[in-house]
Amino acid sequence: MTRNPTHSINSKTRSAVVRKADFPVGDVRRYLEPGPIVLVSSRHRRKTNIMTMG
Repeated sequence: MTRNPTHSINSKTRSAVVRKADFPVGDVRRYLEPGPIVLVSSRHRRKTNIMTMG
């Protein structure tokens, strides 16, 4: 089993701790959603929701 150095688990609470790292802003969009994005909104019994599809 290999361990990812950016993640660790607290054995008492079993919660994961993630260490953040800098990432080039120019590359972010390519990893988030590489293509067209459609926003879909809905409403049912006074509860509204919005989600992305793409």
